[in-house]
Amino acid sequence: MVYMVLILIYNTRDKTVINNYYNINSSMIHWINAELYHNLMIDFVNEDSIFFVYQLIDANPYNYASNGIEIFNFKIDGSLNYRYTFNDYQPNLRREINGVTATRDGGVIVDVSSTINYDISNSWLLRYSHNGNLDLLNIETKEKETINLYPNPAKNYVCVDIEATNFSKAEIELFDMQGKLVKRAKLSAMQGNRVDVSNLNAGAYTYNISLNGKTISGKVIIQ
Repeated sequence: MVYMVLILIYNTRDKTVINNYYNINSSMIHWINAELYHNLMIDFVNEDSIFFVYQLIDANPYNYASNGIEIFNFKIDGSLNYRYTFNDYQPNLRREINGVTATRDGGVIVDVSSTINYDISNSWLLRYSHNGNLDLLNIETKEKETINLYPNPAKNYVCVDIEATNFSKAEIELFDMQGKLVKRAKLSAMQGNRVDVSNLNAGAYTYNISLNGKTISGKVIIQ
């Protein structure tokens, strides 16, 4: 089922309100509508790159799990630059967003706690940059995973660089917009993994990178 969220943006200079409706896909919904749960976080460094972050909650009282952390990035006029949903790390646990910090390189850092029965299981940082960088840092164990996929857009190949506290092997999967798996490749090194995409049609693809028991996802454009 598809739900919609209304985001109102008030421009203090022009004193105008912009109404934006966005579809929300929530596969974990049972019989009670999904809701946006409390902590609404906003930050920016560049006023044409305003971050708005929240988590999606399954409001089923017998489940009450997180459906993901959603990142919106807006221009100052209220138009959308991009949006990104992250739900790969500990997706079966409820999360609390404790803070959001925009970075000078155009990314954002989200302070997150995973909870079990309202008690904190662990805390971690999600660092997202729209140029292909995605970092996870477990605050308790100090384990860190960083993925850099480039170039993006790509033409004949993509490169994947990995930074991890413990690394043995990794794997990348590419999916088309219909969710069909179109490419799978092993990533045997931490730097310079080159994946041939010359046989893929031009368009947008999502990728999953499996690393140290975690899955890190993103999007790449093939030209």
